[in-house]
Amino acid sequence: MVPIQLALNTAKQSLLSYPDLSQCTGLSSTDLIKRLEIYLNSNNFTFRGKHYKQVFGTAMGSHVPSVVANLVMENIETRALETFPDPPRLWKRYVDGTFVIMNKSKLFKFLTHLNTIESSIQCTTEKKKGCLPFSDLLIKRSPSGHLLSAAYRKPTHSDRYLNFRSEHPTQHKQSVVNTLLERAKNFPKYVKRTLMLNGYPQWMIKKKEETTQQIT
Repeated sequence: MVPIQLALNTAKQSLLSYPDLSQCTGLSSTDLIKRLEIYLNSNNFTFRGKHYKQVFGTAMGSHVPSVVANLVMENIETRALETFPDPPRLWKRYVDGTFVIMNKSKLFKFLTHLNTIESSIQCTTEKKKGCLPFSDLLIKRSPSGHLLSAAYRKPTHSDRYLNFRSEHPTQHKQSVVNTLLERAKNFPKYVKRTLMLNGYPQWMIKKKEETTQQIT
């Protein structure tokens, strides 16, 4: 739910700071921002015969808002980290989730500082003793102080994906195979079993594996 004006301002900053923009496109930064503004404001849809327009934030499910949201999050985290006197020892972000290591006594103060950067973007914390879920991983701290990782699934995860027998195009189904195998190269047996439970044939899984081997 990134405010459109915040998205436009952040995109404009990124374009102005990009030295090779003129070599990538014949459009100026002003032209690009104007087109982006039209795109982000074209978030109307029809539901049960009635026409609606989203009045706050960028629309979900489209490629451009995802890119813009990532730019906004990068801008917010950069400003927060640069202006906090004692920033985290480790800060890793994927989309809107972060994995942070910092002094426990400074955590609440840093969270408060982070949430003052943009009032519309508010962060929360999740703390678990000795471990922390991050994306598809469960990060654990060993007795010796080393970080270990294991596959993580939310309690609500059901292993249900687009079924192979659905009427979707074959390339959509191949994309499910490719995405899951790319995300879980360390857990291929688990992913293969999940795909087969969703009706995917062996040839489609093998096709992705052969392509990966050729690239590597």
